[in-house]
Amino acid sequence: MQNNLVDLAAQYHKALPGRIHRYLNDRGIPDLVIDFHLLGWHENLITLPIFNRMGELAFFKLARDPEAPTLAPKMLASPGAYAELYGWDQVIRKPNQIIICEGEFDRLVLEGKGFIAVTSTGGAGTGPSAIGPVARVT
Repeated sequence: MQNNLVDLAAQYHKALPGRIHRYLNDRGIPDLVIDFHLLGWHENLITLPIFNRMGELAFFKLARDPEAPTLAPKMLASPGAYAELYGWDQVIRKPNQIIICEGEFDRLVLEGKGFIAVTSTGGAGTGPSAIGPVARVT
């Protein structure tokens, strides 16, 4: 199952349209971060693979196409998703400082600028339940 999800993330990454790549760049997410985190494209949604504490791809967060009607939800998640810490790969290194931010894209922008950042995939209201483990690891 795990290999299938990683293969799927790689497939979605290859399908990322140029206009979406430019959109991500314009938001402040550099190519290196886009490639490292396998940001992708599937069924008119931007895909963000979410890895758990064990480094396994747990699920995908899905962001609407920036050209989609604003009535569409801004962010969705694949079936089976839960409030997870997005940024375990950073936390496990035990950095001196970690920025806790509101959303997945905020985290990627900060990472692109050289900062260590994490967020909860469950939205701003679920922070403590997903972010709490950071204090126990660092």
